[in-house]
Amino acid sequence: MPIPNHTIFGKRITDNSGVSFGEVRKISDESEQLRYLKRRLEAYLIEQTDPMGERKIYSPFPLTVLTCVASETLGRIIEPVLVYEKDPRKRQEIPKIVSIKVYGMLDKKLTRPLTQEYKEAMQIIWPSDDIKSISSYSELFHSYLRTSFIHGYRGKNVFLTEEITSWIFEEGSLYLNPYWFWTAYKNTFENCFSKILDTKEKNNPLRRNALDYFYRLINE
Repeated sequence: MPIPNHTIFGKRITDNSGVSFGEVRKISDESEQLRYLKRRLEAYLIEQTDPMGERKIYSPFPLTVLTCVASETLGRIIEPVLVYEKDPRKRQEIPKIVSIKVYGMLDKKLTRPLTQEYKEAMQIIWPSDDIKSISSYSELFHSYLRTSFIHGYRGKNVFLTEEITSWIFEEGSLYLNPYWFWTAYKNTFENCFSKILDTKEKNNPLRRNALDYFYRLINE
C-alpha cells in the first residue's frame, strides 16, 4: 500500500473538504466507493480542465491533450484491464485499446472504418506510414492525435480548428474542434458513471471494471 493514508484522495461528496486515502479505504459500501471515485475525477480532472473547455482560459492545445488523458483514464475504468493484462499481446496495447473504446463513445461515427479512398489520400501525405493497419477513425485519434501530442506536443494528420462543429476527415487529414472534443468527453463521462452506479443489473461489467480500478487505486 504505497500511498500513505494521510494523502488526499479527493474531495468529499458532501462538501469541498479533502478526504484522505485512509478514510476512503475504510469505506465498504461499493456504491459509496464508486461515488468517491467519480468525485475524485470530477474534482481533479474535470473541474480543473473546465476553465479551458469553457474558454475562460484560451488553451485549445492543452485542452486537447487533457481530453486525451481523460479519455484513456475513463477507458481504464470501464474496460476489463485486469483481463487484458493477462494477454501478452493486449497487455502492450492497453492504452490504445481503452482509448479507442472511449473515442468511439464520443461519436459512434468514429468507430467506422476508414474507406479505401481516405486511406489512399492519407497515404499520399504520409507515404512511409502503415496506413493500411488503421482500422477506424478512433484509432486515427489515438495514433495520430493522442500519441503525437503526448510525445512531442504536435498533431500528426489530426489538426485543431474551431471552424467546424465536431470533426471531419478531408483531403487525407482529420480536423477536430477541441471544444467539441472536451464537451463530448464530459457527456460520455456522465453516461458511463450513470451506468456504473446503476445497481439494477446484477452482472454490470462497467460497474465491476470500475470497482477493479478503484481497488487498484487505493491498494497499489
